[in-house]
Amino acid sequence: MNADAASWHPMWLPAQATAHLAGRSVRLGASVPEAVRIEAAAAGMRAVGDGERADVSIGMSSSHALGTPDDSGTTPLGPEAFAVAREAGTTALVAGGPPGALYAWFHLVRLGAPAFDDALPPTTVAPAHALRMLDHWDNMDVHPVMGQVERGYAGGSIFFENGRVREDLSRVAAYARLLASIGVNRVAINNVNVHAREARLITGDDLADLARVADVFRPWGIRLHASVSFAAPIRLGGLETSDPLDPAVAAFWARIAADVYRAIPDFGGSS
Repeated sequence: MNADAASWHPMWLPAQATAHLAGRSVRLGASVPEAVRIEAAAAGMRAVGDGERADVSIGMSSSHALGTPDDSGTTPLGPEAFAVAREAGTTALVAGGPPGALYAWFHLVRLGAPAFDDALPPTTVAPAHALRMLDHWDNMDVHPVMGQVERGYAGGSIFFENGRVREDLSRVAAYARLLASIGVNRVAINNVNVHAREARLITGDDLADLARVADVFRPWGIRLHASVSFAAPIRLGGLETSDPLDPAVAAFWARIAADVYRAIPDFGGSS
């Protein structure tokens, strides 16, 4: 991740989006993701320690009791959930895990100045669906009919250039930030109509490049997916069939899957 937040593309988050946070103090728990720390610094917030008063506190716990009497028990939080409440002049956010902390940060941004109103109601936010995914129809090569992005109307791919994963993935990082701000947690980066070039994306040197994309997505709580070719056992494995019931085909896919998850342990499709 680029630590120089000022060099990031603003996307929909220009400086005025965080104007209500500038100059305020923030206390961040030890396990809060680095992305949140960088975002807070970029917004002009001043970090304070545990013993100091903070305008905002962001921490992580598997449960919370924000905005409730001490004897009323706690509410469990999943890894993508968070709670927010005003407590003794502090806007307190508690997240169930790193993704939840990211979503809590962007919730604070969306609240604007009312985030510091003592009338702010206690709220617990959890995603209604575990899988929140975008599916790109990008080609690694420029297709003679469909172009680089099938049914795309806004230029070329931000992932691929000249038949390879781009060397400069800074636009992908800005895109990942945008997606995190609206809670998207999965992205498939290539066309579901997998052409010959894209069929090799999960093998060899291309797999190392694919891992670079996953590395850019990961700090923003996004897991990478890729479309594969049903014909890969023939195209890549030299087999005579792609029948998934054929033992040789099953062995081919087992080997490919092992290679992929070795390079990208959180690749889409794993538990």
